[in-house]
Amino acid sequence: RYHLEGMVHVSCRTGPCPPRRMQSRETLRPARRPRLSLVITFVGIICTEASPSFVNRVKMRPTPGRRPVSPSLSATLDHAARRSASPSHRHADLDLKPSVSYLGKAVPFISVNSANQTLSLHEDALQVISSLPAPVCALSMIGTARDGKTSWLNMYAHWLRSTWSTVGPNDVSGDFKVEHDLFGPGTSGTWMRAFTGADSQRLPGTDCASLMLIDTQGIAGNTKALHDMLLLSMIASSAVMLNVMYLLNEDALEHLRGLTAHAAARLPADWAGGNAPKLLVLLRDARLRLEHEGRAIMPSTALHAALAPSGGRLDGVRQQLSVLFPSRTMALMRQPDDDDLARMSAAGVPLESRPFWASFAETARAATAALVPKAVGGITLSGEVLAATLADLMLPINARRGKVSMHRAVFNRLHRQAKAAVASARHVFRELVPPPETSAGRLAVTLPAASLEFRLRNATQAAYEEFVSRVPRMDATSLGAWMPPFAEQLDISLAAESRQQRQAHEHAARLASARAAADTLRAEADSHKDMVRWLLSQQRSAARTHWQDVAGNAMLVTLAAVSIFVPGAWAAKFGPAMLAPIAGMGLWRAAARPFAQFASKAASSVLGLVKPPCRQAAAVS
Repeated sequence: RYHLEGMVHVSCRTGPCPPRRMQSRETLRPARRPRLSLVITFVGIICTEASPSFVNRVKMRPTPGRRPVSPSLSATLDHAARRSASPSHRHADLDLKPSVSYLGKAVPFISVNSANQTLSLHEDALQVISSLPAPVCALSMIGTARDGKTSWLNMYAHWLRSTWSTVGPNDVSGDFKVEHDLFGPGTSGTWMRAFTGADSQRLPGTDCASLMLIDTQGIAGNTKALHDMLLLSMIASSAVMLNVMYLLNEDALEHLRGLTAHAAARLPADWAGGNAPKLLVLLRDARLRLEHEGRAIMPSTALHAALAPSGGRLDGVRQQLSVLFPSRTMALMRQPDDDDLARMSAAGVPLESRPFWASFAETARAATAALVPKAVGGITLSGEVLAATLADLMLPINARRGKVSMHRAVFNRLHRQAKAAVASARHVFRELVPPPETSAGRLAVTLPAASLEFRLRNATQAAYEEFVSRVPRMDATSLGAWMPPFAEQLDISLAAESRQQRQAHEHAARLASARAAADTLRAEADSHKDMVRWLLSQQRSAARTHWQDVAGNAMLVTLAAVSIFVPGAWAAKFGPAMLAPIAGMGLWRAAARPFAQFASKAASSVLGLVKPPCRQAAAVS
């Protein structure tokens, strides 16, 4: 009998509609005729049951001793995993303003404040990183100044464009700036260049959907700000290239002495959670053959020998390199001639037909083979998580107190985001479901149980969608590694609140039934009181009639007795006048009772028409 508004949540054919569009309050009013919204309600139920989020269930592997997650939440978690392919989703904590796309272009990444020697991250770089779809790979280049690090990265970007279709400019306009002046300052600060495969293509031979190239300032001096900048570049990378000229000898290790000591002081033992970046030593312009006792040796063997303890003062550098980079390899690149240098100065890259380019291509393939998705503790990081984590690390790095742990920063970030997602999802659920205190009394009668279940189902689905929209973007494996406890927490919370709603509705229905029974008993009692009052009135009326009859009879007897003593002349003269009242009294005695009965019935009819509306108005009030 009642029409409920604001309860229709029609799922779109391509996916769930935004939960914010669903009304959170209801209006109850009598419906005297069928309405269009009733048809919409049935359409909403059918569309909700046929929605892909309900039909396409994901079979999650059950964990021993853990409560299974509901099928609806399993489907939404799978939707969250598929969301990693969308480059448009960014995390709101960074508060990044929209700007032009910098994909494929070199942008400043980290700079040093000369006033207080602290680091700062550039917003454009954070925006680019946050927009990168997972999995994200990062390759950073470190080494001494003016040894060709930037030129190699530009050549590598050109080589990538020939093998990988990417988003962004396909010319040298986005290259890193190269300083050709012999006495120039070289690269200042840290710069970054990001690539994303067109149509979600992966870099051939890797699992990388996105790639970051990080060009660092040359190692010079022993300033803590420079070491912090290089340390942050290594933390952000999944592979690190060490650019070495001629030979990895004592002189080359001496340049790394300050950096390795700084890393040993600032990084904990498990700073990357078991996912330390790979190290690729790029040996440039090698003048000696890789031979030992007349036999050719592999570059990896030469690297192992160069990092083996020798009992000298640089053994600490060797040990720290081995600790920082458990996975290490080395590649060789020949020296360019004058023609190659002239071509690189003019066009940025040498001719591909030159031997120097062939040597470079070998190192490019070695660098690509070393690329792996950036991960911490077995969790593959998305662009938004990586950008947010780097922003979180700025405070401990600039404070220069304590250890800088990428592992701890990532998990703290994920836990905060997951807790915020659970809280936001519960808030959405409470907005869409009426609180239990509003379901008391007559509302339980006007809101059927099927309508309540429909509201609970819509609110639960909207809460799951809100949870998925708040959690970080990452692949299904990474989501399965850390999100199930929070998803289970949300599932238990929503189930408890739904159970509370059902119990409140049942309690309200029982209260409404008890109130209806009390109203019925009250109406019966009022009816009995009316009957008693009517019987009493009938008794009083009968008593009056009886005494009236007695009085009339007494008056007649008195008149008859008096007429005996009246003289005959007076009787003849006044007889007719005395007979008139006696006759009238006789007529009144005969007609009084029928007239009283007729008047009583008429009065009862009038009161019967007036009393029911008055009683109904009093009951409503």
